[in-house]
Amino acid sequence: MYKEQLQSLGLTGAQAEIYDFLSQTGPSTASKIAKHTSIKRSMVYVVLEELVSEKLVIKNEQLKVARFRIGNPTHIKELLTKKATEFERATQAYQAIEHPLIQQFEVQSGQPGVRFFVGIEGLKALYKDLNKSGVTEIYLVRSNQQPEEAMFEVIKEQVAHQIRQGIKVYVVNSSGDADLSIYIERDAAQNTERRIIAKETFQNPAQILIYGNKVGFTTYRSPMITTLIENEDIATTILSLYRYLWKQSVGETNMLIKKLT
Repeated sequence: MYKEQLQSLGLTGAQAEIYDFLSQTGPSTASKIAKHTSIKRSMVYVVLEELVSEKLVIKNEQLKVARFRIGNPTHIKELLTKKATEFERATQAYQAIEHPLIQQFEVQSGQPGVRFFVGIEGLKALYKDLNKSGVTEIYLVRSNQQPEEAMFEVIKEQVAHQIRQGIKVYVVNSSGDADLSIYIERDAAQNTERRIIAKETFQNPAQILIYGNKVGFTTYRSPMITTLIENEDIATTILSLYRYLWKQSVGETNMLIKKLT
């Protein structure tokens, strides 16, 4: 009679069937319940104990054979409140692991999406993805922040790899970047072209790396975070902005290089 409603409140099918039976017939033995429901006798005792523990069913052991009857229906509401609390906790637990699990799924399944990394391992993961992409050109907005020693070693190793692979590198950075004169001297040997924009107008504390249909963002300052986005439309949009900036900064670059050399 109320089986479906009871199940919608959180009772299992067996719990709902027994409770529904007791609500209609009154006090009954386990044998009677097993005879008039679809539940096997061995399971009837298990389900009854579950209902008793939730105060949904009352067990009378004063007779020779124990009998069971429904408890105060308000306990169903208490059970509903308990289920709601458990659901809230489960929701919070899921939210805490949702993004890491999605990232793992995307990595393992090879599906495009957004990945987040924390610390130096994030920069390594970005370069690892770049190196297996097979691209012949990359577009970089270099951070104006001086990398820490551990980061510097990772970047140095990546630059060496790019040289070996013959990858063409396009770099945009501000005039306030550390060791800019040294970088300019190395550009030809490292197959790199560069644009320089005055530090007063170009603020670039984060690195942007564009390759293929992906865009990677890395913060150099703590906390170090890398975000890798794989999306054709986003990559195309960022690259279009990059190319516009590249074209518009030719004159400024020549003027700033003269000042530096």
